[in-house]
Amino acid sequence: IHEECIGIPYARNRAITEAKGEILAFIDDDCEATSTWISEMVKAHERYTKAAAIQGKTLSQPRRSVFSKIYELNYFFWIEKNLQGNKLYVCDTKNVSFKLDFLKKLHLEFDTRFTRGSDIDFAKQLVYNNQIIIYEPNILAQHWERGNVVAFFRQKYHIGQANAMLKHKWPNQLEQIDDKGDYKKLLQHMFHSTPFPRRLFLQSCFFFYKYMFP
Repeated sequence: IHEECIGIPYARNRAITEAKGEILAFIDDDCEATSTWISEMVKAHERYTKAAAIQGKTLSQPRRSVFSKIYELNYFFWIEKNLQGNKLYVCDTKNVSFKLDFLKKLHLEFDTRFTRGSDIDFAKQLVYNNQIIIYEPNILAQHWERGNVVAFFRQKYHIGQANAMLKHKWPNQLEQIDDKGDYKKLLQHMFHSTPFPRRLFLQSCFFFYKYMFP
């Protein structure tokens, strides 16, 4: 299958159009699925028959990298912020699957105006249409993170652009880690798990992450 339009939303929309099975799963090209990824996904869809989407858990690699710690801690706090029980109000296409007939009945598409954040926008469309997203941490994938400062801040800049578009499109539905309580919890967790002097570097990165690229 060849998609002429360049961009992640176009590729995902083509996948929705071309897919023939019951479950449509997404994983990124810099991710590695665990050996139980498919079986746990199928079990989750069979267990939650009314759920349109099942979001898996993604761990950052390499484990000893400072940048992996930053990405993973922020990712888990973002999940926690948007989680009520096991119902989630966002999704991340690094590790997510959908019941295909739900998507086709609702005529949902990834918004091609987004270069980043189209998966979060897609989740908002599901929630707007009263659909359920379930978080199932037994569906595991590994994501290989950026490994240098320039790539880290470039990514945060693009995430900031996506967040601005999401806030404009969904002004009353976007949840973010932006209060001081959550930021303090993030730093406390970092200090307990990271040896000095790397924790000073981590603290600096969190400062720029929070205040320069909200």
